Amino acid sequence: MGEKGTIMPVLLIVCFLFASLVFVQTVIFVNEKQSVSKEEQVLQLEWLLRNGEQRWREEKGMLSEKQNQMYRFPDGYVTWEQVQLFDESIHLTLTAVTTDGHERTRSYYLEPQKAKKE
Repeated sequence: MGEKGTIMPVLLIVCFLFASLVFVQTVIFVNEKQSVSKEEQVLQLEWLLRNGEQRWREEKGMLSEKQNQMYRFPDGYVTWEQVQLFDESIHLTLTAVTTDGHERTRSYYLEPQKAKKE
């Protein structure tokens, strides 16, 4: 019983350490995967907001009567709402929604551009 009695506890310790290492690596992998997924979601929303803002800027001369609109993109859509304030500035709110249903909103206060005197 001398050799078998000392090999079994050592073997159990090695198995326990190996199982612990596999568990820790699995937890790290799952956390990294969730982190990458979150980062991808943030990038999609940012892409939608920037493209929505760019389209609004390109079309704002034609949109004087429109106060809100939706732009559709492959990864989702952007809605915007424009409110004219008393001092002729504009409050613009852009809301991006991905195809997965994640949402992000951004607001701007835009002042009217003054004509430059030469």
